[in-house]
Amino acid sequence: MEKTAHPQAWLRGLVSGFAVLMLLASSAGYAEDLSLPPPSRKGTLSVEEALSDPPLVLLEGTLDIGTYELPPDAMQMGSATLINTTDCRTQDVVCRNDFLYTAFTEAYDWGSGTVSAIRVLKIDTQLGEATQNQIFGADGYFYFFPAASANSADVMHVVFNRSGSAEYVGIRAVTEVSTTRG
Repeated sequence: MEKTAHPQAWLRGLVSGFAVLMLLASSAGYAEDLSLPPPSRKGTLSVEEALSDPPLVLLEGTLDIGTYELPPDAMQMGSATLINTTDCRTQDVVCRNDFLYTAFTEAYDWGSGTVSAIRVLKIDTQLGEATQNQIFGADGYFYFFPAASANSADVMHVVFNRSGSAEYVGIRAVTEVSTTRG
C-alpha cells in the first residue's frame, strides 16, 4: 500500500510579533515517515490522535514577523457608521509546495493617520522563515478581511476589502510577481 501525506496548515495565533504556525499532516503511514524539522528551526513534532486512521502528526514552530497593532474600524463613504475590521486573526492559511500563504489586518500609519492595512506572509516551511513579510495598503484607505492563496507556480493572490471616507466599501485583488526559493 502506498503511503501519502495530505498537509493542511493554519496559524495557531499571532502573539507579540510572532507567528505560531501549525502544520498538520494526515498520513496513511506512521510518524517516522515524516521528516523532523532541522535542528536550527524552532519547532516540535508530536503525534496527535495516534490511534486514528490515519494518525495526525503536528509540526509547530514560531518565527518573528515584527510588531503590529490592532486595526482601527474602517470609514466608508456616505455614512458615519464604521465597519468592524475585527482584529489581527488570519482568515485562512494555504499550504502549497512547502510554503504557507496567509494575510491579516493590522494598524498602520502611512503619514496622515492610522488606517487598517494588510500584512502578507509567505512562509517557507523547509527553511522555517518568512520569505515574504509585507504591509500592503494606502494612505487614507482602509484595507481589511484579506484572504490569501497561491497557484501551482507559487504566485500568491490576495483578495480584500477596501474603503475610505470618499470610497464605498469594495472588494479588490492583487497578485505578486513569482519568485523562486534561494
